[in-house]
Amino acid sequence: MAGGGHAPAISLHDVATIIGAVLLFGSLSLMFIPVTHDAGAIEGENGEVQRNVRGELLSIDVAKGDSIRLEFKGTKCLPESTSCIHAKFSLVNEDGDTVQTYDDIILEEGDENGVTFDIEEGGTYSIAYELDGELEWSIYLERRWMQPFLMPIIGAALLGWGVWQGMQHKRLEDESQEPPK
Repeated sequence: MAGGGHAPAISLHDVATIIGAVLLFGSLSLMFIPVTHDAGAIEGENGEVQRNVRGELLSIDVAKGDSIRLEFKGTKCLPESTSCIHAKFSLVNEDGDTVQTYDDIILEEGDENGVTFDIEEGGTYSIAYELDGELEWSIYLERRWMQPFLMPIIGAALLGWGVWQGMQHKRLEDESQEPPK
């Protein structure tokens, strides 16, 4: 310590209890933040339906074996067009290379459809689009091995072990302080 004093040693079960509680409560609170779902709409400006619109929906960090499910619904068609809404979606890695593409997606107004991108190599990916018309979209991230549930389990195990060891330690201290019979 800075003043030359010392602090009493902390026992392993107290450390396990603290770490377990932080992991458990921190990961449970993160599970209620919607990190696995995002949504939005691609709409024209000034009420006009757009043609040849290109852009990026979002970037997302994923691990090998995860999958990204993109669901979309047609909202407005191109006027005087044989294909009401025409869309193309691509999965682009952080180097700018297209990894997977779904094109020639044709929707009518009110139609719903979806595509799934399976991730073969971890990293940051973007979902790019090319669109004639307007649509609403939702993205769902499906993690491999149920990763969001791993930290609460580890935290609960550490917390339980730490509390149990603390009770055992307390019981042994109480027994050692009793007068001999």
